[in-house]
Amino acid sequence: MSPIRRTISLMLALALIVVGLVALIYLLFFALRWKGWMLMAAGFVTALGVMWFWEDLPKAKSQKQRGQLDNQNGSVPSPGTSAGRGPGAAQ
Repeated sequence: MSPIRRTISLMLALALIVVGLVALIYLLFFALRWKGWMLMAAGFVTALGVMWFWEDLPKAKSQKQRGQLDNQNGSVPSPGTSAGRGPGAAQ
């Protein structure tokens, strides 16, 4: 996953978390009338964002650390290879 795609993915996950939590807080504490489906929808959006974030954050950290290790070793990824480990290397 490229750094730009990883950043966009993390931003979207955080946006879902924030939107869902804001909706939950608004519905529970400030709204005069609300229905159960509204709470379920806000909770679903929050849960979706948390699952997305939970899935992408470890990948982002591992790739960042792997990139730092490759830079410390002085290896430069060549085109068509995965971080300089040879063609067909698993990510």
